[in-house]
Amino acid sequence: MRELRVRDVMTTKVVAVTPSTPFREVAELLLDHRIGAVPVIDDADGGLLGLISETDLITRQAYEGPDEHPGMVHSRERLARELRTAPVETARPDDPLPVVARRMAEEGRRHLVVVDECRRMLGIVCRRDLLREFARPDHQTEVSDEHRRR
Repeated sequence: MRELRVRDVMTTKVVAVTPSTPFREVAELLLDHRIGAVPVIDDADGGLLGLISETDLITRQAYEGPDEHPGMVHSRERLARELRTAPVETARPDDPLPVVARRMAEEGRRHLVVVDECRRMLGIVCRRDLLREFARPDHQTEVSDEHRRR
């Protein structure tokens, strides 16, 4: 049986935002698509600029409310370029799945953006992708195109 790679389980149709995407739109995308994070990509070349997670948005709201910092721009008025976490930990398509799973577990990561050698986004792998693969019956070794393209 061949060793599974990130490319075998990553999601390739990724919901992403650009640096000028407003807070509210980022939050709506997370809710509408039932996802935990969105990559921030450069509108010109598709390069990865950062990642915005549910935790990032909730933390901003909790610690940047109007009572905490009077006179500051409220977090809901911010754009993705200000909300993103950067730099972003990434994975490569040919990384072995067990290695990436260990890395995610040890570092407490829920998502890894999958990039090429120029840091252009190719997909994303999350804990749920790993869990789906690890829960498959042993006789199923090939990942369907339908799963990878969801």
